[in-house]
Amino acid sequence: MLVFVSAVLYVIHLLGIPNFKIMFNFLSMQKIIAAKCYQCPNCAKTYKYSASLYNHVKYECGKEPGFMCSFCSYKTKRKHSLKDHLIAVHGVEPANFI
Repeated sequence: MLVFVSAVLYVIHLLGIPNFKIMFNFLSMQKIIAAKCYQCPNCAKTYKYSASLYNHVKYECGKEPGFMCSFCSYKTKRKHSLKDHLIAVHGVEPANFI
């Protein structure tokens, strides 16, 4: 007995399309869509976890970068991104970076 995940796969089966790549791609897209279920009301970005959406709205969406590099013109919205930049680009380990 065949069990179909969706009506689209059932129609593909009825039409006799033997291309399993189509079915695999469809199932992959369904997983991606189902995995990202929290959407920002301002910019329509989607997130898998509600905490990620909360952080996006609180720190990123529509906000100007608040962290600036003291060595160059780099700006970011996240403190840890500035720390990573300082280490990778300038070779500086920031002291008291909390």
